[in-house]
Amino acid sequence: MRIGQRRHRVELQQPTRTRDSMGGFTDSYSMYTTVWADILGYGKAGEETESSAQTGKQRVRINIRYNSDIELTHQVVFDSRVFEINAIDNIRQLNKELLLSCTEIL
Repeated sequence: MRIGQRRHRVELQQPTRTRDSMGGFTDSYSMYTTVWADILGYGKAGEETESSAQTGKQRVRINIRYNSDIELTHQVVFDSRVFEINAIDNIRQLNKELLLSCTEIL
């Protein structure tokens, strides 16, 4: 992929667990890294699955440079929109780029 195609700056966040004042734990996310990405839709324009149409959640694919530390527990933030990662594809197993299949968290 040409570098100019990754024109969006996205933040990858990792889950963190902190102890609260009552002795329990609070789960949240903290910034892991910021990367350049290409944000892609699913399918052709106007084509969406029945489940995404009913829930209003947008599904996207996000292409980034390879990073072996990215996990399904991470999430992606782009323009104040938050996406959970559903699948990670190491394209052609070349360790050059990742395609993240994501669903928007509403």
